[in-house]
Amino acid sequence: MNKLRLLAALVCSALAVLVTLTSSASAQPTTGSIEGRIQNVTRGDYLNNVRVTIEGTNLTALTNEYGEYQIANVPAGEAKVTAFYTGLPSVSATVQISVGQRAVKDFEMKGAAPSDVVQLAAFTVSSSREMSQASLATNEQRFAPNIKTVLSADEFGEQSENNVAEFLKLMPSVSIDYVEQDARNVSLRGMPAHSTIVTANGNQLASAASGGANRVFEFEQVSINEIARIEVNKSLMPDMPAEGIGGTINLISKSAFERSRPEVRYRTYLNFNTRAMDLGKTPGPYREERYKVRPSFDFTYINPISRNFGFTVSGASSHKFNPQYFADPTWNLNRNSATREENPYMSGFLMLDAPKITLRANGRVSFDWRFAPRDVVTIGYSQQYYRAEIGNRRWTLQTGTTPTTITPDYVQGRVSQGTVGFTNSMNDKSGTTWTPDFKYTHNGPIWKIEAGGA
Repeated sequence: MNKLRLLAALVCSALAVLVTLTSSASAQPTTGSIEGRIQNVTRGDYLNNVRVTIEGTNLTALTNEYGEYQIANVPAGEAKVTAFYTGLPSVSATVQISVGQRAVKDFEMKGAAPSDVVQLAAFTVSSSREMSQASLATNEQRFAPNIKTVLSADEFGEQSENNVAEFLKLMPSVSIDYVEQDARNVSLRGMPAHSTIVTANGNQLASAASGGANRVFEFEQVSINEIARIEVNKSLMPDMPAEGIGGTINLISKSAFERSRPEVRYRTYLNFNTRAMDLGKTPGPYREERYKVRPSFDFTYINPISRNFGFTVSGASSHKFNPQYFADPTWNLNRNSATREENPYMSGFLMLDAPKITLRANGRVSFDWRFAPRDVVTIGYSQQYYRAEIGNRRWTLQTGTTPTTITPDYVQGRVSQGTVGFTNSMNDKSGTTWTPDFKYTHNGPIWKIEAGGA
């Protein structure tokens, strides 16, 4: 009996060893991984949402906002890797994948230079900076998980006042609410302006309403020169505020890790109205005389010092004068109730002179730090300032409902009814918005984490 037990124990031990050896053999890895970074060498930008695929497999990945991609479980051996980006020619390369090892393959995608010409059947299309920016925005829309419109801040050229709302008016499904000549509020898809949520890098922006306590966001204290691109989301995602039933507008700030080399942009210009082109001081809008031709400037400096650290500095100051005057007559048809004949006359006249001087200034500094191979922290600080000075002079004339004399070129009102009035007021609106913000991203082979606040 003891011999049978001993034999059974030996057989069980042999089977256990055999199972262990089989499991160890089957657990041996037969795949590797590949990662890299993709840039547009023509512009020096790292490309977001480039689709990277392994030929002959269903393995695919999209690059992050810094142009980085990684694909795990790639079969060992030679692998043909292809990178696709809307608006640029696809690029491919053969990469040797070793078992359990990580291969690195960077791609350089090249767009047409500004002087290049692309022949498309009977059409000739020349490339420019705007064409490259359009490709960037179109590519983001192609791979977006929701319905949204993406435009680069360079898409429509320079904005003279750095007003984001003036840029948004050129996008579909967007309606702008103007106060005099200033684009102030935005509504999406026909919904009221208070149902549009405005965020910067995913964080909701602060706004002080002019006309009372409400949720309307006003764009007076936001400048476009520190923004890389703008997303208009027409359908909400789970991480978006529920009160944004009209949609959300997300402003994405410029980042050093989106560039492969330093870049400096700057400009200076004059803002003036053709009806006030005197270089010296002239009266209005307040008691003292003011300059009506006003200088402005903006600049952006982006420096990716290394793969692991970079910074961005931007600033702008925009001065503008607008005369804002008009005349508005009121006419009375003076119809004869019996004959239905009309003998119209001017029953009222309004003349308004409301010169306005505005100052919009902003500055931003941000730092990007890669403290681990797959972990990036971005810390930024923005300060926005806006001031509007308005002088209102209103002159009104009313003849009354029953003038004593009416001729084709003369109307005499009744003393008890006719009025002449003059009112005058001064308005001063100003505000400053401070926005510190941070963002943390982890782009690992298993977990992708994004966190931030402002």
